[in-house]
Amino acid sequence: SGPETYNPNVDPESAVNWPGAKEGTRTDVRLAADLSRALKQAKFAAAIVSQMREEEDDEGNIHYYVGKKEIPSERMHVLKYCVSEAVKAGIIEDPEILLTERTRLQLVVDEIMSQ
Repeated sequence: SGPETYNPNVDPESAVNWPGAKEGTRTDVRLAADLSRALKQAKFAAAIVSQMREEEDDEGNIHYYVGKKEIPSERMHVLKYCVSEAVKAGIIEDPEILLTERTRLQLVVDEIMSQ
């Protein structure tokens, strides 16, 4: 088989399993068990890290919270390490960059809404 060519019978909005298909439409790809598990763990860790907030108490100790639940600092360091390794390996996007972009977009939307 040669390189992919334009096919007028393929609808790019609904087609699956071709190079230009939308993300998430491909159904025939099965990852190796270890890679699949690593991807799930990295996505979970990224979701937790992106929701995390840091608070410093009067004694200078840093506490990590996700929602109302406090996360031990050791566990938070493990989650951050998991995310950084997954970003280095290229299996997930950097959640810090996504948060920065989301914040910038919100500023633009707020500016437009205020006019």
